[in-house]
Amino acid sequence: MNKEKLVLEIPYGTRDFLPIEAAEKRAIETTLASLFADWGYDEVVTPTIEYLDNLTLGSNHTLEPHLFKLFDKNNRTLALRHEMTTPIARLVSSRLQDYPLPLKLSYISSVFRYEQTQTGRQCEFYQAGVELMGSTSAFADAEVIALAIQGLLHAGLSEFQICLGQVEFVNGIMEQYQLSDSVKDQLKTAMEQRNLVEFNQIIEDQELPETAKGCPAEAAASQWQCRYAAESIRAGSQ
Repeated sequence: MNKEKLVLEIPYGTRDFLPIEAAEKRAIETTLASLFADWGYDEVVTPTIEYLDNLTLGSNHTLEPHLFKLFDKNNRTLALRHEMTTPIARLVSSRLQDYPLPLKLSYISSVFRYEQTQTGRQCEFYQAGVELMGSTSAFADAEVIALAIQGLLHAGLSEFQICLGQVEFVNGIMEQYQLSDSVKDQLKTAMEQRNLVEFNQIIEDQELPETAKGCPAEAAASQWQCRYAAESIRAGSQ
């Protein structure tokens, strides 16, 4: 009889939470849920599995390789959610059309992305955030930013950086330098993955004026990323 301990493996990019870790995780989630409620945000819960078409609506094809996909009995393609904004947008458009605006919704959920694991990043991870929908006021943006800061502080973090993003700003820069659609997709993928090496190489391979490449490579990539990439703790206003 084999007396060696049997250690069953878990899927790539996932982890177990032991009792102390699970308690710490739950304490942070409870603190954030209470904070969001105090600011007037109502929690919503969406399915872990969504139809692939819903998750990729309006996105380019670079997203699909990072999704965990499966099929239902009717042979429709499903996928594990990779972030929370898209499922909440689907929920609002299909179930909350008659609710008064603005809508203030919060979530604390697990999400899944297939990518190379590294320190602080797994294929299964957790997002806590809010969505403020139906207001174009600058005060709404300010509220979400202030809440993001408070959320990080309540989670026990004291040193952090808030990155503000506007996709149209980045798209405008790409249009200004007349980049091809394929290059745009490559740059956006590199920014989403925070791959500074690939991002810099793509920039260097383009026939751009030196003024567009003049910043130190890492600083330039970080600047573009702050304007485009989504944070793991999301706080968006729409």
